[in-house]
Amino acid sequence: MPPPRAQTGQRPQTGPADPPPSVPGVVALGPSSGDAGVGQDWTGTWESGDLPCTVRLTRIPAGPADRENATDAARRLTSLNHAHLVPVLAVLETDRGLAVVSAAVPGAVSLRRLLAQRAQLEPGEAVTIGLPIAQALAAAHALGLGHGSLTAADILLEPNGRPHLIGVGIAELAVPRPGPDPVTGPADVYALAGLLRDAISGAAGPDAAAVAVVAATALVPEPAKRPTAAQLADALAHSTRPLPVQLAAAPPTPAPPATPAPPAAPVAPPARARPAAPAGPSPTPRPRPPRPRQPEDSAADAPVSLTWAPRGPTARAARTSRRPSGRQLAVGAATVVAAVVAVAVIATVVAHLARPSGGSGAAAPPSQSAQQAWTGILAGLETARGQAFQQADPAALDEVDQNGSAVYNADLALMHDTTSRGAHVSQLTTRILALRVQQTSADQVWLVVTEQTGAYDFLGADGSVLAHQDAGAPAHSNVTLVRTNAGWRIAERVPVS
Repeated sequence: MPPPRAQTGQRPQTGPADPPPSVPGVVALGPSSGDAGVGQDWTGTWESGDLPCTVRLTRIPAGPADRENATDAARRLTSLNHAHLVPVLAVLETDRGLAVVSAAVPGAVSLRRLLAQRAQLEPGEAVTIGLPIAQALAAAHALGLGHGSLTAADILLEPNGRPHLIGVGIAELAVPRPGPDPVTGPADVYALAGLLRDAISGAAGPDAAAVAVVAATALVPEPAKRPTAAQLADALAHSTRPLPVQLAAAPPTPAPPATPAPPAAPVAPPARARPAAPAGPSPTPRPRPPRPRQPEDSAADAPVSLTWAPRGPTARAARTSRRPSGRQLAVGAATVVAAVVAVAVIATVVAHLARPSGGSGAAAPPSQSAQQAWTGILAGLETARGQAFQQADPAALDEVDQNGSAVYNADLALMHDTTSRGAHVSQLTTRILALRVQQTSADQVWLVVTEQTGAYDFLGADGSVLAHQDAGAPAHSNVTLVRTNAGWRIAERVPVS
């Protein structure tokens, strides 16, 4: 008998005629015309960065303790970063509830719609979808966040078949808890395994049997006997070869992309979103982000707020300089192009499974999936940078930046500044929200990137929190990567207004 459905993840079902809510920082809200998960959602533009976004509502928790727990859950949710999780840009309080503002997945087709149009998926297609989603759940569970009500409507597929998971963390916002919910993780694994089993129902042969066996191990009634999300992903990786996902019908037609404007000329020395040092004078003058919140104005002493949006002069400047965006995340949906891109995506995933997680030394990506491949390479470099600052290891910066470049020197000085104060940085994440390939050569690539740095803490040697830095506003920059003997490295980063 299957376990009872986790109630923490139930989301309010609003009527189809509900008007769009008024959400601070989101403009041009209107009903969604495509798939974006369970329940009603709205589409709009996130002012801080001119990014397409979706908005979903959940209830505002009652009581100071619940609101404080929701505040903590929202901070973790906005810092969560994974290639197959739809990024949450902000959680904002409105007069109709909490608005969860997520990045858009243009042209998305939900797994629910796909399964309604096709009798079944091939076992390899189920692996292509299930493996990355299991990895995304594992990343969420590691931060104490779960989904709680995972259905086929929450798995969104790009026109090339690349899967994304939406709705993570809403369970913790709707029914906030002081710590991780031990029920949600096993329930998420059970739900995903059930989706994969149903998706290949009726398929025969050794490949189908291999995937069915993996799903069966996660469908046992006792939650404690189920594999973790990470173990489910590993088992799927060894079950059968992944195959391109064949979409049964063309996704909703996105708006035609605007012609991108040429990048602005450099107006400042190369800079990047990076951790600010704890309180105290800096030994070397350099551009710095807003001052991190100090212990005396920590969340424990401040009134609980249910607004988690980028604040400060950076966010205000972004709103002031807002202009109609030419950045379009949509990709071509022609059948032949989608098939070629899907094959390249799968090859990239398989290669990733076969090599260490750093991935910063990857070879130049194939031209058929340049945007996606360069996004993966830059994301790997940013992950390595976060680990270098977390470990306070200057030598690790050689795995990220071109040695001797301005970017390398700035990161090195910043790390020395932080460690000289007896501190190091907690988990540092940088989300790539948009990327456009401007120009490539054999040994260099020029990219136009929109990124967002997640929230992080400054920790003392004993692990105590010395200061906290909220998530930054989305920032635009021209990034140059160069090929070195050890792989691709960041050579330059010039902010663009």
